[in-house]
Amino acid sequence: MIAIAGSGELLKSLRPLHQALFSALATIRPVFLDVPAAFQQNVDQLGERAKSYFRDSFDLEIAVLSWRDYLEPATRGRFLAALRQANYVLAGPGSPSFALRALRATEIPAILQQILNDGGCLMFASAAAITLGAFALPVYEIFKVGEELHWMEGLDLLAHASLRVAVVPHYNNSEGKDFDTRFCYLGQNRFSTMEQLLPPDVRILGVDEHTGCIIDERQGIMTVMGRGVVTIGRGAQKIVVPAGKRLDLREVAWSGRRDEREQTESRTRQDLTAKAGHKERPYQFASDPHEDVGHLTQMGLGALADQGARAVAAYGSVRTNALVEQTLLHLSNLAQAAAESEQSLVALIEELVEIRGQLRGSLEWSCADQIRGALRRIGIELQDGPSDSTWAWGKGSVGDDTSRR
Repeated sequence: MIAIAGSGELLKSLRPLHQALFSALATIRPVFLDVPAAFQQNVDQLGERAKSYFRDSFDLEIAVLSWRDYLEPATRGRFLAALRQANYVLAGPGSPSFALRALRATEIPAILQQILNDGGCLMFASAAAITLGAFALPVYEIFKVGEELHWMEGLDLLAHASLRVAVVPHYNNSEGKDFDTRFCYLGQNRFSTMEQLLPPDVRILGVDEHTGCIIDERQGIMTVMGRGVVTIGRGAQKIVVPAGKRLDLREVAWSGRRDEREQTESRTRQDLTAKAGHKERPYQFASDPHEDVGHLTQMGLGALADQGARAVAAYGSVRTNALVEQTLLHLSNLAQAAAESEQSLVALIEELVEIRGQLRGSLEWSCADQIRGALRRIGIELQDGPSDSTWAWGKGSVGDDTSRR
């Protein structure tokens, strides 16, 4: 089961939520995961607070798993062993973007998934809750830093319950007093725009402060507890579930919507390809190597258009869209030259490899994989190293077997 709290995970108001989760476990082996707040000066205080809360409220000892211990090779094994043995994982405040950057390249998400598969519980609140969805809100980057509106790729652990959502805690926040801080501090205007940036099959799962919901994927129900409500949907199509009520998850499950998403992404890809002045076409190697060069050039641009479509459809970032258009313009110049010489084609390929490296550095794995796939289809193989990637002509393609940067 997965429990999500808008806030108040260590307050009296949400004790019943913890107890409801405990009742589903034969034995309780709780841990507190401090990763979302590991960069904060008070991270140790948060761990001590969790220990006091569990001791005073439930007469239980909860182990604190410190991100520092994971980073140290000497203590990493102990950290992972304790997490694997746990069947109740609590995580809370901090930065969702920091947590995602820290966790994504580790074993931890897979271990959390295994805990769920084995019948264990995750209790994620505030920043940690944001990471659970298919898409994650970079709240500090937007609210504090002023970055353009965009979504990050989440851990998508709620897919375990067939939910394709973006989790928004602090949904009813009112700290702004004379300005709107609802919807996790974004306010109505910005949040309405953020909703529009999501793919059409993704819903918002908004959780009020001092409120939680338990998502029981085996029973197919969501139960709301606490002081407020849980809101799920987007735009005018929302379901509001007050505390004490249940929702049949079949009303909001993701199944059956994959075709709609793929059709949307295909339309976006075609639009970007048209902007580049090229038509999509399947590639088949020609008998004339010089003709291959022209086809490879078109496929190179098509690969970037495909990557751009995925970025816009999956990440909904205005910033990413602008970058794609600028890069397409730059590559179109390389493409014209590549149609006449293999040397210029190499420059085009290396540019695509460089863009893919930047995407991997930004943790935009889906987009990076699109470029790898497109290059593979035209006979180019990539080898990823610790700091960069090399490429080589594959068998049957134009060029030779010499590896390149």
